[in-house]
Amino acid sequence: MLRDRRFVWDNPSIMPRRTRILAAASLLAVLVGGCAQDPLPPNVVLVLIDTVRTDRLSLYGYEQPTTPELEKLGATGVVFEQAISHVPQTLPSTSSIMTGRFPSEHGVRVNGLFKLPDSALTLAEILQKSGYQTAGFASALPLDPRFGIGQGFDHYDADFKDSVLTHERGRSVAFQGNRHNDFEQRADEATDKALTWLESRDVTRPFFLFVHYFDPHFPYTPPASQRKGFEPYDGEIAYTDQQIGRLVREIDRRTEGQPRVLVVAGDHGELLDPRRPKARHAGYLDEAVVRVPLLIQAPETLTEPKRIAEQVALSDVAPTVLDLLGREIPATMSGTSLLPLLDGRRRPSKWVFLETLYWQLEDGREDRARFGVRANDSRFLLDEIRNGDDIERKESLTDLTVAPGQRRNILPEVEATEPRRIEQLRKLIEEYRRLGRVADRMTLDPELESKLRKLGYLGGEDEK
Repeated sequence: MLRDRRFVWDNPSIMPRRTRILAAASLLAVLVGGCAQDPLPPNVVLVLIDTVRTDRLSLYGYEQPTTPELEKLGATGVVFEQAISHVPQTLPSTSSIMTGRFPSEHGVRVNGLFKLPDSALTLAEILQKSGYQTAGFASALPLDPRFGIGQGFDHYDADFKDSVLTHERGRSVAFQGNRHNDFEQRADEATDKALTWLESRDVTRPFFLFVHYFDPHFPYTPPASQRKGFEPYDGEIAYTDQQIGRLVREIDRRTEGQPRVLVVAGDHGELLDPRRPKARHAGYLDEAVVRVPLLIQAPETLTEPKRIAEQVALSDVAPTVLDLLGREIPATMSGTSLLPLLDGRRRPSKWVFLETLYWQLEDGREDRARFGVRANDSRFLLDEIRNGDDIERKESLTDLTVAPGQRRNILPEVEATEPRRIEQLRKLIEEYRRLGRVADRMTLDPELESKLRKLGYLGGEDEK
């Protein structure tokens, strides 16, 4: 499945036109005393879909045709069926993707209040220092560069003042008693910006392109073209899928066959629970929230399509990209490359850590923290509430191999028969908590704080 990761194009008959031109120029340089130019390393494209449930993607078996474009990509790539987000919020989750680290290591624990420290080493910085052109396009305020997520990018765009949503919502759409304004853009606008940048790039250098799509986030208001035949949330996903397909096709057309690595991931899911209509994702560790899509396509290296059932984590994305490029993985990354998993040389990590400090840090209504340890077949959760000197601890163990409607807390019977197993899980959570890093707090100006609250952050969820 894994081909030798030396990207050498040695057959002139199959070289793309631009490559033949570069090869001819290199030969001319040799003839006049210069040096031959090495072929470019692969371009890297990272697509992040915000607030997307795996079970609402036809790529993962959903009955509605929400993701035909992702299905096409998955047919020639690797689809991970149990990719897990460490934390159910955009900024801390994206920080884990970019740094290959857990939230308790990079320190960004919730949206809006923390800044990824300058000392953090990101995938964008590593590739930038390796000669890559780097460009990022965020589609919502949580990934504003003021929160540190733009480091390592030559060009980073998070400007939504001209977005169609800014103008529409400024006039007519209210959310939580406030008007939406200037904090989000639609998927087509993000794609347009990315493709415009692609036309202006230096074609003699490889690029790293990050595109973030926010459409599936509440409120669910898909374009008119996606409202027929879909529920609103599904329509948002379908429109995002359409734009991902457009983005990838245009990249392939404009780079004329140059090799690339493509990663499509979700940052977290969404509850969509009619019993808790105001509960979204930030304060929860349900499967619908932590389980996310992950697809990797690298035709020159991953030569066989495959679906991986074993659990993996979003912190594994950056190490995997670096491994695909044949580059050293920094010791700072706690995530691991997934390439050995694909050919059976390595088993996946047994545990994935989960956390949400939303109620404690962002909402501010109570001192509440939730932590978890997830395995392929089970999930252990600790819900801790502090009230002065009193601490209420609620624990649960869920068997993930049974149908969602049949899942219950099996902790009492397992602790009675396998006490060492439960003690190990408790120790894992305590070890994770001891990492304990908290990044620098942001000082929010009134305008930024207002925008975050309008978006549903800083106290925008209910029903714990």
